[in-house]
Amino acid sequence: MLSSPPNSSSAELKLDPGPPPRRRSKIGCQCTLWTLFTIVCVGGSFLVLKFLYSGFNHLRAPHPKLYQDMKVPYKLNEVVQPLINSNHTFDIVATVWLRKPAPIQDDDDATNKILEDGGPILVEEAIYTGTVFRGLHLKNKDIKTAVKFRVPTGIFKNLELNNHDLRASFVLIPNAPSLLDHAVNYSSWIPSTVNYPPARSWS
Repeated sequence: MLSSPPNSSSAELKLDPGPPPRRRSKIGCQCTLWTLFTIVCVGGSFLVLKFLYSGFNHLRAPHPKLYQDMKVPYKLNEVVQPLINSNHTFDIVATVWLRKPAPIQDDDDATNKILEDGGPILVEEAIYTGTVFRGLHLKNKDIKTAVKFRVPTGIFKNLELNNHDLRASFVLIPNAPSLLDHAVNYSSWIPSTVNYPPARSWS
């Protein structure tokens, strides 16, 4: 039997599936994810830096409430502050001390002090005193100088030598005007019961 070919218009309608489904764009999703990731990283980094900065400030100034706000008017005698800051200048006085071979009795010289340090009585005398640096600031570094003085060598001929045979002491002297000019009723940090090597006072 012969059959007539199917109608072309009806075949095209059955075989044509129509336009393909539209695919979702992955670029928009990736951009959104990267944006959120960047925001989270920036926020996390900010929190970490803030935490580290707070910890550093706490270590440097563990009691911030005890510090005076310098923008608020205050009295000098009510605020604890360093005697020398970055704007002040100061001198340094050096004194060289030499131990004497034997103690001297009834010696009223201020340069001789008696120190008992688990051994024989120590008597020292200042063989040099002078200002070795003038007008220094706290920011000064690698400052050098040279001084000339004579050192008697008799003490070094002994069979036993100790660290008090020859030593030096340094005194920092603030230049005027200084907060030290307003200091009253102050005391030493060295207990009176402690035998401490002498240091040349300077004014």
